[in-house]
Amino acid sequence: MDKLNILIDGNHFAHRVFSALEYSQKLSQNNLVGIWYTNLISQLELLAYSFERVIFASDGYSWRRDFEDEYKLERREKKKERSDEEKEMYSDMFEHYSDFQEEIASDGVTVVQGNQAEGDDIVYFWKNKLVSEGEHCLILGGDSDLRQLVEFDRDNGAWSIIYENNPHYRQLIMPPGFQEEYMEEGGEDDLFN
Repeated sequence: MDKLNILIDGNHFAHRVFSALEYSQKLSQNNLVGIWYTNLISQLELLAYSFERVIFASDGYSWRRDFEDEYKLERREKKKERSDEEKEMYSDMFEHYSDFQEEIASDGVTVVQGNQAEGDDIVYFWKNKLVSEGEHCLILGGDSDLRQLVEFDRDNGAWSIIYENNPHYRQLIMPPGFQEEYMEEGGEDDLFN
């Protein structure tokens, strides 16, 4: 079987799990963060056993803010509108985020955080590296900017596809004609086995 890696936009993934718990359950702040932590760990441990390599890309300070004053301004404005309880919950979540990263790293997940890079920048780097080495990549994220990373390298047969998971929809994004062409060239019927 070909090598299959999973690249995760880590901050997106962490926020999605946290939001799902926050809105699906009425929990106290301590219970919510504890369940979030446990849920993330268990999901990533499962992935670590299922893929050649699991790369969890975390945001650092974005270099884009130095050039665009309005970069993610809407998100920053929404943060200001949070209630004191929500601010405290998110603060608590991020306090545990580095512990979480250390724990998943001990379970075999490659955790990458750049000083001046966001998760999608790190995913871009790793996708290029792995596909050029003939390895496949499944990218997990919710940012539509990641769509530019889908690729089918016809020279070495390696590919990258995206599972886009955001609050409005979930979909698998593949390069145009990929499925038909991959199958014609003798690719596996099941991309993930």
